[in-house]
Amino acid sequence: LIDLIEGIAFLRADDIAKKLGFALNSEVRLIALIHYVLKTLIYQTGNSYVEFDELLEKSLLFANTESDVLNKELFCNYLDVLKNQKKIIVDENNCIYDYFVFYDEINVGKSISNILKQTNKDYKFDRIPQIINEVMEANNIVYSDKQKEAIEKALKEPIVIITGGPGTGKSTVIKGIVEAYSNLFNKKDLIKNQIYLVAPTGRASKRLKEVTNHFNACTIHKLLGYQGNGRFSALDEGPIKAKMIIIDEFSMVDINLASILFKCILPDTKIVIVGDVDQ
Repeated sequence: LIDLIEGIAFLRADDIAKKLGFALNSEVRLIALIHYVLKTLIYQTGNSYVEFDELLEKSLLFANTESDVLNKELFCNYLDVLKNQKKIIVDENNCIYDYFVFYDEINVGKSISNILKQTNKDYKFDRIPQIINEVMEANNIVYSDKQKEAIEKALKEPIVIITGGPGTGKSTVIKGIVEAYSNLFNKKDLIKNQIYLVAPTGRASKRLKEVTNHFNACTIHKLLGYQGNGRFSALDEGPIKAKMIIIDEFSMVDINLASILFKCILPDTKIVIVGDVDQ
């Protein structure tokens, strides 16, 4: 059930299994339990792997609440089963990864590496300071030195990370990036159509739209054409044709969604990642 139906995790499946008479020491139950503990630890901590001793300790604690049904020997045997089922990967340091998290992390790394190799061919960098001044004048605003630096870096680098806590002016910077970037081109309205602002939640994307007054703001799922059951139309329809993608609230994006997003982005798309460093 866990593997076949989205939304059924271990606890729900276990409840059904107990009612159907599955024993607490059932092999299929304990294998699923260990995998559940691994994934829970990964997503609770934000790490991409769990060390062997910690996973063993937490699995024994969780499995043996009612009676002693799991020990170290069985745990090691079941890890081998999970490896053979391609549900986990154990590296040379005995660190245990969820299979998909392991490859998602590699895919994100490869995508970022490809983006970093890109060089700007669209405009000259020496025009950027003047463009930023024009944006300030048009919006009757004065950027701080840090905000100017963030906008400038976003226009010069293929990928940039902008961090700051609440109230530090991240939204103002995003608006500045959108306007300054499009103003660097002769057909700025055409370029604006190819700038996407995305966020992991509907509320965050709605706020982005409000503060920047930019029409191309939506959730990451909408941009990727989420169809349910882990399917995204963008994976089949080819890469997203965008000049720039600004991703807000990035600390809320898990590695799986990040992997799909970067897989659907062309390497020459400018990427701006925005978030709160304390998150």
